[in-house]
Amino acid sequence: MPEPAEARILIADAQGAMRRILAGLLGELGCARVGEAESAEEALAALQAEPFDLLIVDYHLPETGGPELVQALRRDPALAGIRILMVSPEASREQVLKAAEAGVDGYLVKPFTAALLQERIRRLLG
Repeated sequence: MPEPAEARILIADAQGAMRRILAGLLGELGCARVGEAESAEEALAALQAEPFDLLIVDYHLPETGGPELVQALRRDPALAGIRILMVSPEASREQVLKAAEAGVDGYLVKPFTAALLQERIRRLLG
């Protein structure tokens, strides 16, 4: 896996403010490419169009939720290997379990610090 500075990361979150915050933090990490999607459909299209090393996905994506997107990716042989970090404002047992069963590689509760996000990304890519 690439170092964070060489990583191509896609952010899938319906909230533009959260996408901008994450993109700024990833820019500070020096990521090679940061893409953005505001829905599961946009994320899937972006992942099919170009390779990404990591997907940061919001649990509460509209229409198709984050866990459902993750399940679809894990079923697709061409996309099944992407590392996935799910973010959510909640960490209920049921939510974390659903995310894990869908196939996420990590789970992060909002709000989080830049240092914690960077640590998780390094762990997932390292």
